[in-house]
Amino acid sequence: METKKKDRHGYYRKRLKWAIRNNLVFCVIVGTICIVVGYLLAVKAYNHSRVKNMETILGKDYRTIHRKTGLTDHDVEKLRKEYPNFNWEGTWDRQRWKAGNEKSNMNSTK
Repeated sequence: METKKKDRHGYYRKRLKWAIRNNLVFCVIVGTICIVVGYLLAVKAYNHSRVKNMETILGKDYRTIHRKTGLTDHDVEKLRKEYPNFNWEGTWDRQRWKAGNEKSNMNSTK
């Protein structure tokens, strides 16, 4: 009776398949992370240019616009002349300014 010889390349073939499968998963994970980081950096770069343009147009710095005052009615009119297609009413700074005005009006009426 003849015995079946063990294929000496079978071990290496299985090892190669395992390495390819695991490296493929690793590459997909790393690729996904790189795409997400690239997207976040692109959004930051776009917003940075928009904020720098806002600072120049309004003559205010980042801290004043975003932390202290927000976008007042006068600021929005200036920005609408430069960027007519952008919805300035929906921006976070504008909503915060409106909420601050409403809160101060409610406090002053009491």
